[in-house]
Amino acid sequence: MTRKSTRKTNTSRYFVPVISAIGALAIPAGAGADGTIECVSGGQSVSVPIPADLDRHPFRITRAGRDVTTGTAPAAGATARVELPAAPWSPASPDLFVLEVAGKPGQPPALRRNIGFRTLSATQDWILVNGAPFYVRAFIRGIKSHDHANNARLPGMEFHERQIRVAKDLGFNFVRWHSTVPPEEWLDACDRLGLFNQIEFVPRYSWKGASAK
Repeated sequence: MTRKSTRKTNTSRYFVPVISAIGALAIPAGAGADGTIECVSGGQSVSVPIPADLDRHPFRITRAGRDVTTGTAPAAGATARVELPAAPWSPASPDLFVLEVAGKPGQPPALRRNIGFRTLSATQDWILVNGAPFYVRAFIRGIKSHDHANNARLPGMEFHERQIRVAKDLGFNFVRWHSTVPPEEWLDACDRLGLFNQIEFVPRYSWKGASAK
């Protein structure tokens, strides 16, 4: 008897560690993963943990919809090192690689990861993105007083993409989230379209005598 798989496609983003907290995206820990695909580009590297049940499954890495390389997911305790072209991510050029690990034949990929390479640093006078001066042009989003209703009733991702494109058309490259953590779909769209996020985690505070968790 074959047990039916309940695995869903797992989507997330991976960026190289940054030096500044501005726009930093956390890299999920690899605890519990038996294999690792290490992606290397321009002297930087990102390690993507591969669940044990996907070891030896075929994988491919694409860029702008075109295959860059293919391979086989490593077994327990092993690491597959993949060299990728230099392609630094920035709001002006949101260059991403996409890693997909195959699931069952005829099914969508069992695991999908966006992979980006960029550095953030600072001098006394400048914030630097990939070593170049970065001019922060920011707007605020968050709790109702700072947010925008989906009056057109667009599907979630279409709504997010439209807002990001409008913001970029107006010259913005950065959004600060006030007391709000944006949805995963928003962050995914920002990765693809090129927008930094600064997320202020919701504090514990009292509102009209009621404690908010």
